[in-house]
Amino acid sequence: MYLPIIDIINSMPFPNTRLKKKIGELLLDAGLVSLDDIKKVLDHQKQNGGLIGEILVQLGIVREADIAYAVAKQFNLPYIECDNYLVPKSAKDLLSVEIMKREGFVVLDQLGKAILVAFALLPRKEVLEPLGDINNISIFISTPSSVVRAIEKNYE
Repeated sequence: MYLPIIDIINSMPFPNTRLKKKIGELLLDAGLVSLDDIKKVLDHQKQNGGLIGEILVQLGIVREADIAYAVAKQFNLPYIECDNYLVPKSAKDLLSVEIMKREGFVVLDQLGKAILVAFALLPRKEVLEPLGDINNISIFISTPSSVVRAIEKNYE
């Protein structure tokens, strides 16, 4: 599914945007966490800060893939394990490795002017805006470790 970049940017949650369901609710609905787990994580977050998903993984309550899949579901984006993806030469020249590493994404393919990009969890608006000169982009959500492995395999 290819969408104009402006449609993707406009659909992303930015500060002051209320989501339909929070990540904890999605994981609870899926039976991956309990109410006690959520309470433990919220207490941990209150004391130490951090993102709920990252804390759940740190505490060993869920896997990294569970969080990425829930984020994909939360924003109606497809999920992909991208570390086994072979990136064609044409896609490798689109953006620098430094930008991809810093921002947590990897360009996986190019089909004409359309590109396929896998983000480690959710892309920030500032990362998507420079891609606006590309007519179409297909965003997938992946795990941070899968994105890192895809960059190492294909770009280094």
